[in-house]
Amino acid sequence: MFFGAGSKVDVAGLVATTLNIKNSDFMAGNYTFSKDPGSGTGKVVNQGTITAGPHGYIVLAGDYAANSGVIQANLGTVALAAGNKITIDIGGDKLLSFAVDEKTLAKMAGVTNTGKLLADGGKIIMTAK
Repeated sequence: MFFGAGSKVDVAGLVATTLNIKNSDFMAGNYTFSKDPGSGTGKVVNQGTITAGPHGYIVLAGDYAANSGVIQANLGTVALAAGNKITIDIGGDKLLSFAVDEKTLAKMAGVTNTGKLLADGGKIIMTAK
């Protein structure tokens, strides 16, 4: 997944991931994403500008997540994550809980930030397992 230089995304919240979610889990509000066995390396890269509204969230997750652009979620959460399995809890309390449940074994794995991650009054998470 690639957000190119000059691209602009304005959302209330965004989960951009190369991982899959079962329909039954999604419909039940269980946001557990996992990698299909045998699938290739999943990269999520931002070179543009991604902005979430107040109390919103931006999550970039896969085997490799990178930002060289701008990601902003004031009073919200910005997360870059690498793993084979992640769980996101998007509660009605305007808080996002995030966990990497299973490590990735991809050759190119991890998180990189050479851009700007902004979450005034919120939190920024960069994690790999």
